[in-house]
Amino acid sequence: MLRIHTCSWISYKNNQIYGIDIHPNGKKFAICLQVDGGKGNLEMWSMNPILNDAVPKSTSPLFNVSFRSGLNSVRWSKYDYGKYLAVSTEDGIILIIEYLGRCRDSKLSTGEDEDDIKELYKTKYELHGHSLSANNAEWSNDGRFLASCGMDGKIIIWNVKKLPEKIVILNEASGGHTDNVNGISWDPIGNFLASQSNDKTLKVWSVDDWKVKTTISKPFEGACNSTMFKRMDWSPDGILLIAPAAMNNKTPATQIVLRKNWDYKKDIIGLRQNSTVVKFMPSLIKVKSDNDEISTVMVCAIGSRDRSFSLWMFPRYERPLCLIRNLFNDTIHDFSWHNNIVGACSSDGSVQFISLKESEFIKFCSIEELKSRCQFIHKQIPVQFRRDDDMLNDSITEDSCLLYRIPKTIPFNTTSIIPTVPNVIEKEVSKNNDKIEKENCTETIKQPKLIVRSKNNATVKITSTQIIKEPEEDSKNQNVIITQPSMISLEKLIDEQQFIKPALTMEEFNVLLKTKILHESEEDLLDVSFESNMETSTIERAAIPPPKPTKGKLFFTIPEYKKSLKYITKNKATIVDCITANNACQLMPGVNITRITAKLGRVIVWETVITSKVGVVKFNDQYTVLVSYDKTVTILDSKTGRQLIQFIPKEMTCIAFFKNHWLSLVSEKGKLYIWNLQTFQNFITINLKAIMQTEKELVNVLISPNGIPIIHCENNRIYSYSTTTNSLISILNTSDVIARHALAKICGDVDSHSTGVISSLFDSNKLYSNLTLPDDITQLSIERSLESLLTAAKALSDFSDFKKYLHLYAQSLINNGHTEKLEGLIKEIESNKSLICGHDSTEVIEELQPYKEKNRSFGNSVSKGVDLMESI
Repeated sequence: MLRIHTCSWISYKNNQIYGIDIHPNGKKFAICLQVDGGKGNLEMWSMNPILNDAVPKSTSPLFNVSFRSGLNSVRWSKYDYGKYLAVSTEDGIILIIEYLGRCRDSKLSTGEDEDDIKELYKTKYELHGHSLSANNAEWSNDGRFLASCGMDGKIIIWNVKKLPEKIVILNEASGGHTDNVNGISWDPIGNFLASQSNDKTLKVWSVDDWKVKTTISKPFEGACNSTMFKRMDWSPDGILLIAPAAMNNKTPATQIVLRKNWDYKKDIIGLRQNSTVVKFMPSLIKVKSDNDEISTVMVCAIGSRDRSFSLWMFPRYERPLCLIRNLFNDTIHDFSWHNNIVGACSSDGSVQFISLKESEFIKFCSIEELKSRCQFIHKQIPVQFRRDDDMLNDSITEDSCLLYRIPKTIPFNTTSIIPTVPNVIEKEVSKNNDKIEKENCTETIKQPKLIVRSKNNATVKITSTQIIKEPEEDSKNQNVIITQPSMISLEKLIDEQQFIKPALTMEEFNVLLKTKILHESEEDLLDVSFESNMETSTIERAAIPPPKPTKGKLFFTIPEYKKSLKYITKNKATIVDCITANNACQLMPGVNITRITAKLGRVIVWETVITSKVGVVKFNDQYTVLVSYDKTVTILDSKTGRQLIQFIPKEMTCIAFFKNHWLSLVSEKGKLYIWNLQTFQNFITINLKAIMQTEKELVNVLISPNGIPIIHCENNRIYSYSTTTNSLISILNTSDVIARHALAKICGDVDSHSTGVISSLFDSNKLYSNLTLPDDITQLSIERSLESLLTAAKALSDFSDFKKYLHLYAQSLINNGHTEKLEGLIKEIESNKSLICGHDSTEVIEELQPYKEKNRSFGNSVSKGVDLMESI
């Protein structure tokens, strides 16, 4: 009943095979490998040795190519019969690989053996969207969507018809997962998408509005996140969802979820370690019991970390149909079914195939029975069963046959009458002299180089500039009247049919060779030198449209993932002067860590490891800050590397600034958080969209000794924050010519040796102004600027600048005769018994005594103004 096909010719010791998928036509399969150095290999292999249960003469794949980053999954597209292959990478990129055609391996090949035939592929698109490793990519059954998931917690839905266009990103903000998403699966009925994550939840999303339909967490609460992938699957009739890596009373289990009410009371136990992958056989089977009762069941394959392979029947799942212990030497990662045969791959670098044979007790059902079952249960027929089977009959597909390579010049008449011959090959090639002849030849023109035949036997001639489709034969007459042939540009054909080169199956290629249809010289045949260098020769990078700014919203770019980060301090350090975060440390297959190393010169001061990948590193002599892509912020002691605190903000941190024990973090949504690392408390939260529209406007963030931020923006705009009003305040805006003119006057009056924080912000050379204003306007603008500077100095507790600006302000009021303003200021300070900038108010009162006496000498001078202390 069961037969194991061991692929001894596919064995990669010390490398891991993370993904496998059999092509929809069942003639080949794809695998992806993780090789030494963090690189990846993509390979295509023929299914013939497995189907014939024989060892191939050649142990080389149909196609193989190396990539700079590791590969995690491979999936052939379904709706278009495997025209494309989606590959997910460790770099977070989804590659869309396109089949080009078949060719002979080398000129030395005789063409008499199928093993001499190789295949050509190229990368059609690169889909960018994940900031961390992409774990899986799955095509929807109806051909509309491609879903991808990754370690960044995102699920991205791509528009297959308009790649690389994104339809929606399902993340934490939309009710999604908060941690690494390990697996996704499309509902075969077309209504839902299921996802499973390291946050120990399973979510079902509605395709109609991309909202969460249900979240299931209880079966996974006690589960250990020890599996790199959690590849779930729906039953072919859509009534069951089976998810791996569940727990039942501390026992590894595989969870059963019923579609009807999302009930999860039942599960499968018996595995020694966590299950990792689940895959249903695509068709139904009929089982005959001992008492001759016949029932229709579904078969599901389950693989686990304990290296076991098991087949289960649903709804009969009390015990497995079969259980094979130690099928592999390491974890099973992926399955792929085609009809009654399932392929499996493992971390031990090998591939196995298990076929289920019909017997007296087991019979396979047809697709029509599955179609009827879905219609009965769901009152609808899934799209994959409703499509017109003949819609691709007239297109040039993988099964098209290369008929003949036409000589470079032949005589041809576009208005001649050609006698019809039933055999297509005989119509194209003369048996006697191996030349193409047409009657009534009048001229010699350059002809297409290739002729291919599509599935419905229509012949198509191809050149680099045109496609000529032969007219159909008239069944009543034995002649064909050729009028001006219809022409279509090759570019249009590529756009409409995704056709690049004529395809040639192995069988047809050998038949043509044996019958000497390809009679020309060897150099005219499809000879291609095969080199595994797709990255430089065949990749077409999809253009990534720049993100459109969203009105009223501010977003900061998440730091680009790098395998190694190094931060070197510019200051003279005595503890450490360099910290490196190595994100590419592999502890064991499928388990990666990040290694943090602190050095002083060439001496390693301390080392530590964390489990998440690091995107931002900052440090000073006291603290080291590590910002991870899972949003975690880790604070370490810079002297020893000991963890002081770890917290997870609501949003991903993009930028970090340090000043002594004050830490400022800028989030992806434009929030500025000021943390006091002595008390480990969030001191201030500021929304930066009030002062900027794009992230490019932010230049720097300084922090005063009392923890108040000084925010530098483009065009010499400087802002601070008032804890009294809990709002931003403006310190400098040189785009305002009046304010710049006033500040230039003020800076000329302030001592150049001032140690104040605010004074150090101004560059008198940049503030120079040759603007000529009326004296009264100049004086009023100076007073207004001094009031703003006093407010900022008090907010920053900058007593040195506060006193200087207070003297200038008081003198300005006296000079301008604004005695009421000065009198109000003095009364306000005298009545204020609290500290001013950390100093006793009596010290400020003493500073104002000379101005108070001068103000009395003005008598009843009147000036209406604002109450400065109120603004302060």
